[in-house]
Amino acid sequence: NYLIFWGIIAVDLYTGKMKLKTIAQIIKDQTDRDILTNHRTRELIELRSVANTYLRNEVKLGFNEIARQYKSLGKTSHHTTIMHSVNGYEINCKYNNNLRVIYDSLLKKNKGKNELIIKIRKLEKHNIKKISEFIDLYIDEA
Repeated sequence: NYLIFWGIIAVDLYTGKMKLKTIAQIIKDQTDRDILTNHRTRELIELRSVANTYLRNEVKLGFNEIARQYKSLGKTSHHTTIMHSVNGYEINCKYNNNLRVIYDSLLKKNKGKNELIIKIRKLEKHNIKKISEFIDLYIDEA
């Protein structure tokens, strides 16, 4: 049910939506900051607000489900913390324009993945296995 890239559950094949682990990796690639650490610097709090707002507004997850995703990845979190984070996103954006840029990049990445998922759904299972084997071979050689 999930499309997996390099050991990361990237998107749910049914919904086409990114998971927290993928969002955290995209944010880390852009900012060199890991939102899954148990630190509470202003920068990390603001970056988590981007991820939480994306999960809430685009993926349509509830606050409890977002908190469960954090906990499953080793980050302590509570649903009220997620609520506060989502409520603070717009305020954070007033002082840090980069947050909107990061959010927009999440939207663009998910759009491309959704197009890929539509194509994958049209493939037959034996073709998916061949593609997976090819990717595994390619990654091992790289």
